[in-house]
Amino acid sequence: MIEHQVRVYLNGLLTYILTSTLDRLPELVIGHLRTERIIRSIDDVDDIRVDNGGRSAYVTLHEHMPDRAEAQPERCSTSESKICTLSNVYRTRFPLEPIRSIPYELSWIFHLADTLGDEHLLPLYGLTHNSHCCMLMREGEILLRIEDVGRHNALDKVIGWALMNRVALNQCIVFTTGRLAEDMVQKVVAAGIPVMVTKAMPTDQAIQLALRHNISVICAAHSDGLKILTNSGAAFDSEAPAVSKAI
Repeated sequence: MIEHQVRVYLNGLLTYILTSTLDRLPELVIGHLRTERIIRSIDDVDDIRVDNGGRSAYVTLHEHMPDRAEAQPERCSTSESKICTLSNVYRTRFPLEPIRSIPYELSWIFHLADTLGDEHLLPLYGLTHNSHCCMLMREGEILLRIEDVGRHNALDKVIGWALMNRVALNQCIVFTTGRLAEDMVQKVVAAGIPVMVTKAMPTDQAIQLALRHNISVICAAHSDGLKILTNSGAAFDSEAPAVSKAI
């Protein structure tokens, strides 16, 4: 796998350096801005342009950004360096919308898990088993499959794609191969996605956050079984003997 860095400029000022694979950089940037609660929808973006072989992304926001103080780069995770200190008021100016549960079938979750094993659909994961994957599903249909070097990036790319294609995230299920720490659930909360599935396991703080925001969390999702850790009242049309419910 090849790591690639893209410098993100918001209204002309360098604000982030994101480390990811080279593909779908506009989706990465747009998704990241949504999960950071800098934008609410694609309508908040007047223009996005990626050039210099993907080394720079220039975003023009519809509204003027408050003054920002320059800061030294701070490594926050494998997927992000913060370059600018953004106004806290600006970063939280969009209030979180209540997340409402949606009905889904367990067969949909098993379909997501089965797709993970298809090397033709997810070639990088199939080749290395050292990348992260994220999939977006709506009413049983997989809308998008994304692979990336980082689990945060893969999730941001899926969310960015949905915004750019005006897909209602509050009707979607998201699947990730990554461990669910609190920061991953925070991204899902910011995007308003009601169901989050992982093949791995979550942390205790991730579960507490999901409970507070009415998010269904399904973990250890494989072809032969899964665990429902939080169920936000979703209606199931099917049951399976390999399903366990913790809550």
